[in-house]
Amino acid sequence: MLAIIMVLSLTSIVSAADPKATLTINNTVAGKTVDLYQVFSAIKNGTSVSYTLNTQYQPFFTSAANNKYGCFGKTETNLSDAAYKYVAKLSSNEKVEFVREILEWSVTKKIATSNTINTTNTSTTVSNLDYGFYLVYLKGATDITTSINGVSEKSPAMLVDITEDSPIINMKSSYPTVDKKIDNKDYGEAAIGDEITYTLTSYVPDMTGYSSYIFRFKDTLSQGLTFKEINSVTVGGNDLNMDTTDTTGYTQSIDTNILTIEINNFIGYKQNVGDKIVVTYTATLNEKALVGINANDNSAVIEYSNDPSDETKTDTSTPDIVPVYSFDILIHKFYINSDGNQQSLAGAGFKLYSKTECSENDELKLEKLAEADGNVVYQLNANKAADSVEAMSPATGNIQIKGLDANTTYYLKETTTPNKFNSLLGLIEFKIVPSYASDGKTLDAYNIHYTYNSHSENTTDNVLNVENKTGEELPDTGGMGTVIFTVGGLAIIGIMVGFSVMSKKKKKM
Repeated sequence: MLAIIMVLSLTSIVSAADPKATLTINNTVAGKTVDLYQVFSAIKNGTSVSYTLNTQYQPFFTSAANNKYGCFGKTETNLSDAAYKYVAKLSSNEKVEFVREILEWSVTKKIATSNTINTTNTSTTVSNLDYGFYLVYLKGATDITTSINGVSEKSPAMLVDITEDSPIINMKSSYPTVDKKIDNKDYGEAAIGDEITYTLTSYVPDMTGYSSYIFRFKDTLSQGLTFKEINSVTVGGNDLNMDTTDTTGYTQSIDTNILTIEINNFIGYKQNVGDKIVVTYTATLNEKALVGINANDNSAVIEYSNDPSDETKTDTSTPDIVPVYSFDILIHKFYINSDGNQQSLAGAGFKLYSKTECSENDELKLEKLAEADGNVVYQLNANKAADSVEAMSPATGNIQIKGLDANTTYYLKETTTPNKFNSLLGLIEFKIVPSYASDGKTLDAYNIHYTYNSHSENTTDNVLNVENKTGEELPDTGGMGTVIFTVGGLAIIGIMVGFSVMSKKKKKM
């Protein structure tokens, strides 16, 4: 019995002296890394806890340079007590600054971590953790780009007292991001040949512990976009110049369709945490652009340093994808035959203009691509000096014109009328009206709002039906009934004139 009691007592003592905890870290992002440095070990006895300074951190607290911690010249128990008292009495703001100091020292001195864990989405758990006071560091994180409610510690690291079995902490685990816009929108609309201005926005991250830092914008252009030039690069509102020496300003390069903009000597902005970084550049929508529902996607990321112990290691932010849409219309040329049925009409020619005057300067030049499914396909010519091409209807009567902008007024003029048919009474004015999904940037559908001969209408698709009247009708009056009345009236007038002449002759006789 005595032996059993002694064994149980020993087991109880061991359990009490060596408890383990499971730490839950909220607000983490999947695929990152969290490092834990044990600054103090802890032994808990009932409600009291005793802390012992980790030998790795003794030089940090006792160095003459850091005498502000009140530990210079102290050793063993006195050192542990003095170090813990200093940390315990820190206010929230003082703790933030202290965390930066001890993190930078830990990284610079290559202090061994007690745990290194890969993070999971939303929250991450660290199991089998000894009691103690820990520096919890989300490697590569910053405190700038995302605001998370309930977080007071604005740092990529946090001091955590772990003396319970299941502690939970909320960390601000945001990482460098890029926000890409076209005219302050998440999507763009353009015609072939148009220049598009993109704006990329990020922020100077927290670079605690780094002696150098890589910060690059990497922008992937679709085949329908041709890079033109960088307009500006600013940090904190200050303009940077392009510099090929890699010491100041920024460098730019483009490899195939990937534009890279790197800010040189980025570590020089270490004290500018939170300053806005803005890049603007222009690209041209070219003849390879997709049209209609298919988007010309353009995505940007930030490539940034994510490990102060190895500054060659980088991570990449979540891509911000901005689609650009270009549109098309289908002109269906037809007439009504003698049986009252709709019949496709070939040989009708059209030109497209930007103004009602339809002058040579107003013409939007077209180029012929090919025939597809019986349709003749034309698109806007990116070469403004190109020769004028007339869009002619084939046997199907279908002319497709690609590469048009949305919510832009165009004027369609019939320039060639088939034999035995009357020309249109005037211009067809139209604009393409798109509608987007609830995400605000995915194109759902588009239709055409047009006006012809004082009549306005919205199509339910991108088809513009254009009817030509036969030559038997007077184009400015209407149908055959009017023609009959007109001819009859002219005959009556002729008869009356004849009778009048005959009557005058009789009077002279």
